[in-house]
Amino acid sequence: MEPLYETTTDFTLEMYMKIYKKAAKKAFGAAFGIAAVVLIFIILRGFMSGNYAGVVVVLAVFAAALPVSCFAINKELKNNYNSYKAMSGSLINYRFYDGYYE
Repeated sequence: MEPLYETTTDFTLEMYMKIYKKAAKKAFGAAFGIAAVVLIFIILRGFMSGNYAGVVVVLAVFAAALPVSCFAINKELKNNYNSYKAMSGSLINYRFYDGYYE
């Protein structure tokens, strides 16, 4: 079967991070959505009960944890990419068929 489209690209750090983020979004997207709904519920519950200090604490923890976790993930991705010396700078060939790709 002939591919509909074929392309070749360099396996760079940017490409590696892009592929990882797409895969993570597909794998954990629902979990992040559920976590966002729970966070909103906690904030609304705090406002309804008059516990404004609790709401501020939850928002501060979330505001501090988000950049730290993003930094840690990016650092781990860079370490993983640098440990795969054989893949660094190599060419990847993609073939797109009707309904799937390889």
